[in-house]
Amino acid sequence: MRSAPELHACDQVLSSDQIDQTFKNFHAFSCLAIGVSGGSDSLALLRLLHDWQQRSRWPGRFLVLTVDHGLRDESAQEAEFVGDLCLKIGVDHRTLRWTSAKPTSNLQDEARKARYRLLAEAMSEDNAEALVLAHHRDDQVETFLDRLTRGSGVYGLGAMRADERSGPEGLRLLRPLLDFPKSQLQATLQQMGQGWCEDPSNDSTDYKRVRLRHLAAELAAEGLDVERLVETAGRLRRAADAIDAWVGQVLQSNVEEHPAGPLDLHCEQYSGLPEEVRLRLLSRLILRVTGNTYPPRLAKLEALDLALCTDEDVSLTLGGAQIVRFGGRFCFWKEAGRHPPETTNLCGQGSMVWDDRFRISSVRGEIVEEGMMIGPLAGAPAADGEFTFPEGMPRDAFATCPAIWRREKLLLVPGLFHSDPEIEASIAVEHLRKLPMRTV
Repeated sequence: MRSAPELHACDQVLSSDQIDQTFKNFHAFSCLAIGVSGGSDSLALLRLLHDWQQRSRWPGRFLVLTVDHGLRDESAQEAEFVGDLCLKIGVDHRTLRWTSAKPTSNLQDEARKARYRLLAEAMSEDNAEALVLAHHRDDQVETFLDRLTRGSGVYGLGAMRADERSGPEGLRLLRPLLDFPKSQLQATLQQMGQGWCEDPSNDSTDYKRVRLRHLAAELAAEGLDVERLVETAGRLRRAADAIDAWVGQVLQSNVEEHPAGPLDLHCEQYSGLPEEVRLRLLSRLILRVTGNTYPPRLAKLEALDLALCTDEDVSLTLGGAQIVRFGGRFCFWKEAGRHPPETTNLCGQGSMVWDDRFRISSVRGEIVEEGMMIGPLAGAPAADGEFTFPEGMPRDAFATCPAIWRREKLLLVPGLFHSDPEIEASIAVEHLRKLPMRTV
């Protein structure tokens, strides 16, 4: 491991009072996961949390999780470094490895998805209530500038939340270090005598985040310093929260959801909303029906909104979602596309996530029936007898909804069909993304 670089004497070390104030709300939790890579940010988080726990006598426990993507030669060594430190200070540690085949395109995006998926699985096994991340004030600035270059709107430019209740994979994300600059975290580590792993890419202008860091220094010389950028991002987040509150009311009052997944709302109720509210509503509906982590780009949402507000007959796709005008209503569902939802075995599963949309669990603790499968309704065996699709939604809207069967006998389709009441009572099918909507 490379040791920590020399720091300037003016870098201020975090005091015990600052640390206690930073983590005071953590008393509400009994088990927390901490994402630690071995870099200075996450190691500072680990050491500060451990210091706070010892001093505050918090009775809960931490689980340190390190994700090894296998994309750099040093990653295994860095995970080992974190594991050795955790052993030394008496904290549980697990290394999570991304062992599946690596994609040839969108590698960074796929790696991020894999990271959160691995973290969510590990947290579920240990009943961790939230994931603590080491994002700091400099990250706020770099994220703001990066999204500004991409033409993001109020949501993209808004500051990261210290407490994000529904992050990737439905995880609750805690970011307690957002008020502190990276230099202060490194100074605190240095005072502890704690080294860290230094990634050479952190200083390479081949990477956009490094160029943005340099840009931030130039902007500061013109009066647009870090404090002002963070303040602006915070104000945009405040505006985004206000819009989200409005969207939440629309979801609860005007959007109907079928238990199998499709959504619909009245066309006139949609077109009567302000444009910014409509765009956020579209984003959330698309994420809801697809299970995607990220919404479509703002420009594509704007084009979709224009079509929905002006076209009489609409049948469009965006971000893996199908949007169709059906009578006087818009209906949203997940399209099958080139890669329809997978069919997989349920036997022996106590709980599993299917298609990044639904959690399937057994009321009795484990689904033990041999040959029990889950897959999209379009690929399921026919039901014994007809079942009726709901009025107001096209039949195609249910092609990718979850269906459970054994051998050639259809057992359960949420809200549409069950072979007997015992099956419906014994298997729970719940949507991962929680939104306040009425059920059809």
